Amino acid sequence: MTSRYDLRPVRPTDRDFLFGVYCSSREEEMRLVNWEESQKQVFLTTQFEAQQAEYSRRFPEANHQIILSDGEPVGHLHIDRTPREIHIIDVAILSKHRGRGIGTAILNTILSEGKEQRKAVRIYVEVFNRSQPLLARLGFSPIEDAGVYSLWEWNPEASSAH
Repeated sequence: MTSRYDLRPVRPTDRDFLFGVYCSSREEEMRLVNWEESQKQVFLTTQFEAQQAEYSRRFPEANHQIILSDGEPVGHLHIDRTPREIHIIDVAILSKHRGRGIGTAILNTILSEGKEQRKAVRIYVEVFNRSQPLLARLGFSPIEDAGVYSLWEWNPEASSAH
């Protein structure tokens, strides 16, 4: 199990890799639909493009980075830091690299930053996302129901009480 990782800024040449990470994050969902492979690809491409456009529009100052493990791209982290909070817009690891502690290590680094700066850390998570037990273990709590998503928050004041 490895939890060592590095980050580097996203480059324009990373678009295909980012699309691959996006597709990897939707694998389970795509197994449930009875579509031809070409239909799945059109759907995933459309959704990916819409997500990228929405993130750029809503979070123009956000930091978007590629997650590296042993120099190999394994995922991405999209994060927005404001004076009041750290908002994890999206974090995703390719399925073949999950379960190695990389996501936990990244979240712990972000939580350390939040604690140091006395900022809440927030993330929207799909209600069926498997990361919810991890978030709860790290001290996040759901604070808002937003349909298929719920907003989870880690509060530095609450965490220092533990």
